[in-house]
Amino acid sequence: MALMHVPAYIKHLVLTLLFIVAAVNFTRTTLNIIESSKRLDELKNTVSSLESKKNELKSELEYKKTDDFVEKEARNKLGMAKIGEEIFVVENILGTNSALGQSKKALSNVQLWVQVFSRGFDNIDNP
Repeated sequence: MALMHVPAYIKHLVLTLLFIVAAVNFTRTTLNIIESSKRLDELKNTVSSLESKKNELKSELEYKKTDDFVEKEARNKLGMAKIGEEIFVVENILGTNSALGQSKKALSNVQLWVQVFSRGFDNIDNP
């Protein structure tokens, strides 16, 4: 009965304010849902790429557990060979002086100066 004595414009004003508050809250909730959806999509993409990386690492780990990998590493990094195989060692292919047949470190200062005057600076084999 108390509402009966309230003027109509106040009732409309209160209802309008309630509608505005409800609309603002609905808009905020909608924007939060959209933002959460974007974050969820980004996280799904991150999880997918991490799963892919995990599978690659698992595959690499399985390969590294094989005898083929151990043999390859022993050959390449440790210079080992199978029984009966011959190993050829080629020393300092890039470190040799083609004109004198000597290693770079073995050249004396005099020999380096001779190279400078005979071939120029561009053709010097620096130690």
